[in-house]
Amino acid sequence: MLVLTRRRGEEIVIGDQVVITVVESHKDNVRIGISAPRELTIRRGELLDEPARERLGLQGPGPVNKTETPKQ
Repeated sequence: MLVLTRRRGEEIVIGDQVVITVVESHKDNVRIGISAPRELTIRRGELLDEPARERLGLQGPGPVNKTETPKQ
């Protein structure tokens, strides 16, 4: 995994068609903008099913079960 430090307004270019821009950041929250061709599918990692997460080498929590009640 490539880890980069960016500031608001700075960009990351992937290939010839994808540009990721840091829109704003506050403490532990970062908003990004993604410019990419319409035919390119972009998904948030936490929404992928487990086989797709493993195939991409993603770690951390997977899909959230919204029908489950929080434990107290």
